[in-house]
Amino acid sequence: MDEIRELPPEINFPVLSHDDRPFEQYIADAHASITVLVADEIAGFRDSDSLTPAKTYSLGLKGKLIRPILGQMSAELLDVPVTDIGRFLIAIEKLHTASLDIDDIQDKALMRRGAQALHREFSTDTAILSTVSFIGSAFTDLASLRSRFPPERVGRLVEYCGEKLADLADGQHRDLTLSNRPIKEELEEVAILKTGPTLEMGMVGVAILAGSENKTHRNFKEYARHLALAFQTKDDVIDVTADPETTGKDCGLDANNGRLTMIDVCGGVKEAIAYMETERIRAKTAALQFPGNPRRFLSIVDYVVNQAF
Repeated sequence: MDEIRELPPEINFPVLSHDDRPFEQYIADAHASITVLVADEIAGFRDSDSLTPAKTYSLGLKGKLIRPILGQMSAELLDVPVTDIGRFLIAIEKLHTASLDIDDIQDKALMRRGAQALHREFSTDTAILSTVSFIGSAFTDLASLRSRFPPERVGRLVEYCGEKLADLADGQHRDLTLSNRPIKEELEEVAILKTGPTLEMGMVGVAILAGSENKTHRNFKEYARHLALAFQTKDDVIDVTADPETTGKDCGLDANNGRLTMIDVCGGVKEAIAYMETERIRAKTAALQFPGNPRRFLSIVDYVVNQAF
């Protein structure tokens, strides 16, 4: 394996002419604005929909909103008005929330985001149907973007998001059916399929709407791939080292469910953290190929690895 080193701090980037806020302030502001979008969405749920209580509960649980924040950052990078992609950001968060609710059912989890998991607060049947409703309404949200973007781009976006959702389902199923002694490459593929799709969607989806060249799509995908591996490894480490009161979700689930993780195939927690660091640097290296100023994307990698749990 080639030696991976931290990026030198003296790298010169194009000036952030549109926004010079420190990253901590930027992400707090982005989280606040997207939280308003989520609250407006919840307020608009139809009273006649019997799944409204479950959807309100699930979407209303406080999360980090990493996926829609990546979407907002991508819009700013590609000069797409953030006000034009509100429905897209909501769609991405719905799809991510649906995937979490399914994951909790499969893992027999008790907690999510500091509260009871959806299937525990309501029922497994209700949780399953709530995820179906989220997925359906997310694609309605995507289709509604035709009022702001060329229809052919929106059509490609819908197709692309469908493909990514299929990848996510494939990853979830592979996770359930892994051999008792999976090799590292198998776990990497599962992580990329499970965690990567919604990270990638937030970025590549905006690139599709912007009409960006394929090179930007490829660079976004490479970044999302390595961010997903770092993200999943961090999650594996937390599962065996953290306290549920800190994380807001169950710990020890992988062991309880008899699943091996990156910790097992890397040879221990210390080795898994070293692997995570390698993927962190690879994600940041990929960001250097982005058009414009990639500083936000460099910073959010560190945020995800160091703080976002």
